[in-house]
Amino acid sequence: MRRRTAIGLGLASLFGLLTACSGLKELQGTLTDLNAVQRALIEALGHKDMGVNLLNGSVLNISAVNSPWTSLAAAQKQAKAREIAEVAYKSYPSRANSETIRVTFVVQSNAGPVTYKNAVDAFTFQAAEFAPAGTVKQ
Repeated sequence: MRRRTAIGLGLASLFGLLTACSGLKELQGTLTDLNAVQRALIEALGHKDMGVNLLNGSVLNISAVNSPWTSLAAAQKQAKAREIAEVAYKSYPSRANSETIRVTFVVQSNAGPVTYKNAVDAFTFQAAEFAPAGTVKQ
């Protein structure tokens, strides 16, 4: 009986490790994709402080931190946000899973260990706006 229990526990542990490895590989792939988006944004826009993250696997969040675009007029800022969203979408290797791209203009300041962030404006776009017809999940 002890032998069966040991084998069962061994198999359960092996299964747990394989599942964890699969999750780690998925995480690594996601981080690699987000890094590619960040590099493309920096290169295309010439602003080095661009934040990129993914929410629930389908919302691509882009933050332009302390950018000169924060002070643009409303229509110009919306046009810049659209440009940023399009660059992000087109450079995102997993864009087929994207539903929404959110662009936020952020003012950030630091005082010792405290970081203050103010999201000045945020714009939301549907991935379908940037995709060829029939290539985005509905």
